[in-house]
Amino acid sequence: TALGARPAQLGASYAYDALFLAQDLFVERHSVSVIGALGWDDTNLTQLFTRMQDKDFQAGFPQTEDRDGKNYMFGFLHLFRFQQDKHLIKLGFQQDYEYTDGRNYSYHGQRLQAGAMYTLPWASLRAKWDFDVHFRQYTNNNAILPTTRADLIRRRDEEINNVLRLELPLPHSFTLAGEYQLTHNKSNIQVFDYSRSVVSLILSWSY
Repeated sequence: TALGARPAQLGASYAYDALFLAQDLFVERHSVSVIGALGWDDTNLTQLFTRMQDKDFQAGFPQTEDRDGKNYMFGFLHLFRFQQDKHLIKLGFQQDYEYTDGRNYSYHGQRLQAGAMYTLPWASLRAKWDFDVHFRQYTNNNAILPTTRADLIRRRDEEINNVLRLELPLPHSFTLAGEYQLTHNKSNIQVFDYSRSVVSLILSWSY
């Protein structure tokens, strides 16, 4: 559609994903999103979006540790586009609210996003970098941690993600991508401090 003379788009999506650990189902997630986009000119594009996600963890947890729940998120992403989307710069912000059955995992969060894409002159190879930092303020004192001061500290986390990705367009609308993701989570409850590296090889098809 259009808003005045500016092109606009409105869409909705549903996604289902399941995560397995050692061949056992760990968590299932259902996500419903609504996305609106407005092109201000040839360079500037803004997306507005909202999402509701339902999480069902299969492992048995004590009541305070039950992570089953719902997450509600809204935010925006602004893209600076160059040479007909061969190169991109993006900036964004998200606000989310997580309500879990167990008191230890409900939180309010804010996510700051930045990223860039550059199309190389060889075989239309695309280099991408995405960065985000997610601040989470948990709404209740943790009932069991730290063990020497249980129910006295309210958890606060700062999760930093860096993703580097190379995409190679292939014939018949296929894309081959290699990706490296580095995550570091900082928390005022030490057991939740961690670093994680993930390497992925992804073959996708668009139609």
